[in-house]
Amino acid sequence: MKTKVKFIISFFIIILTSNINAQKMTFYKSQWQKIDSLEKKGLPKSALKVVDEIYTKAKKDNNSEQVIKSFIYNLKYKNQIEENAFERLCKELDSTAQNASFPDNAIMNSMLADMYWWYYTANRYKFQERTNTVNFDNNDMQTWTLDYLVEKVIKAYTNSVSDPEQLKKIPISQYKELIIKGNAPADLRPTLYDFLANKAIDFFSSTEISLTKPADNFELKEAYYFDDAKTFADREILSSDFLSLHFHGICLLQDLLKFRLSDTKNKDALIDADLKRLQFAYRFSVNPKKDELYMKALKNLEKRYQNIEYSSEVTYRIASLYYSQIGRASCRERV
Repeated sequence: MKTKVKFIISFFIIILTSNINAQKMTFYKSQWQKIDSLEKKGLPKSALKVVDEIYTKAKKDNNSEQVIKSFIYNLKYKNQIEENAFERLCKELDSTAQNASFPDNAIMNSMLADMYWWYYTANRYKFQERTNTVNFDNNDMQTWTLDYLVEKVIKAYTNSVSDPEQLKKIPISQYKELIIKGNAPADLRPTLYDFLANKAIDFFSSTEISLTKPADNFELKEAYYFDDAKTFADREILSSDFLSLHFHGICLLQDLLKFRLSDTKNKDALIDADLKRLQFAYRFSVNPKKDELYMKALKNLEKRYQNIEYSSEVTYRIASLYYSQIGRASCRERV
């Protein structure tokens, strides 16, 4: 069954803006108008030819915006035209990401992780029937085990933030033209690093994956996961369980918090990142006192930033925890 992916309508549509002259902009605008017309007429093959023309010119112009955009459309139309194209397109994106310049490679690696995960969600039942073995073909996605696929997803997301210092210098405002915005304030994701890191953390927060667990599998046992942001961010966390999504997630949360703590002006983004860390810790902690630890951490966070409007999000989490605790107590009484 052919995997359907709407690349352009996905939540990860991000396109780099560049300083290009009016003549070049007119060329790209007219070509995209032509593509839009061809798509409406149901002519993906013809649209693909125009996309390839844009991609060739964009590479020549060193126009990152158009390189990324045309590459996304290239994948989209090939997936529509060619049978069983998705696996091959993953390979194509992987190869292109490896050879792309910064920051295109960071964005493409995040896209690649998305595609791998879409492949899993579309073929979940097949993965449930496979067992780990040394006799599978690494080049054939149809033989991959779940462990191997998750390893590839982890690698792609890790590669997407492998140059954090440079990513932190790129304001997200450069990408506002085609980012699908939600209701949250824009300053919560002020840089490309914030955007990509949060995206990876969202994946590492997944609970639906059943992987092979080593004898020393990583767990959030200790109370220090609920420490104040600076103490937590400075703590060394080690594990040999490299397939643990929670290990990668908590480490990336540390890096994100270190960055947000260094920004003395944007407190909203800091509060948001710390809330995300505390929610992550509470959700996955196996500490029997996690309710108490979570409540204490939330109250400390609320007090620390009580004069900042966005701290109302912390107040909401405190109220939600109280409500949850009352509900659990009522259930125990009925039993």
